[in-house]
Amino acid sequence: MDCNIINGYEYGCRQAIGGIFEYYVGTFSGSTSWGVDVNGVITGATSAPTFYTYQQRTTQGSLDSTGNFGENGTVFYSQTAVIELEKMDSELRNSLLLLGASRMFVIAKDNMGVYHLVGQEFGGEVSAMTAGVGKAKGDTNGAQVTILADERELPTIISDAGFASLTIV
Repeated sequence: MDCNIINGYEYGCRQAIGGIFEYYVGTFSGSTSWGVDVNGVITGATSAPTFYTYQQRTTQGSLDSTGNFGENGTVFYSQTAVIELEKMDSELRNSLLLLGASRMFVIAKDNMGVYHLVGQEFGGEVSAMTAGVGKAKGDTNGAQVTILADERELPTIISDAGFASLTIV
């Protein structure tokens, strides 16, 4: 990768909105090949797994990345997706057990309609999970799942056409 800085960033108009609308989770496979355009945007995939939809309230989930720049010349990005799921029942319990045991791809659709791929090269794994029914009537009844992927780059954007080419359940 060329390390020369070749462009800047223009502030522009304030039109962004934060937050995650929903997630799509699929089993990680090293044989999945992601096609990208000249801007590094994913336009399609071969041998991609089926992705399963995880819906939540739009104010609950998050996606953050932290750059790690080591003294030994290493660089990687910790991609962290937090999914909050409501109503602890047997279906959610069984889903949580599978998530906890799996390596996965995670696609986060943000509230601007942009798709972000977490774990593209190495996959992500559950790094923390809290599940329960709470104490008071207003407490959360459900789970919060944190998925961490340490990757060479920030999460990759998936084009609408690239996302449409995937199998989503």
